[in-house]
Amino acid sequence: MLKLTRKPGESIHIGGDAIVYIDRIDGGKVKVSIDAPDDVLILRGELTDATPPLMHVDYVEDDY
Repeated sequence: MLKLTRKPGESIHIGGDAIVYIDRIDGGKVKVSIDAPDDVLILRGELTDATPPLMHVDYVEDDY
């Protein structure tokens, strides 16, 4: 596992096609934006253990 330290406004590039942006750090929460190709499935960790198996998820933009 790779651990990185980032500040708001900085980013992490993954595999040449995905970028994780650190938007804001507020108390114990970190707000991130992820720019990745449409065919890359991005899930919060708690959803990877969900049952029944996940179906295709369309793009949803949170307005936080």
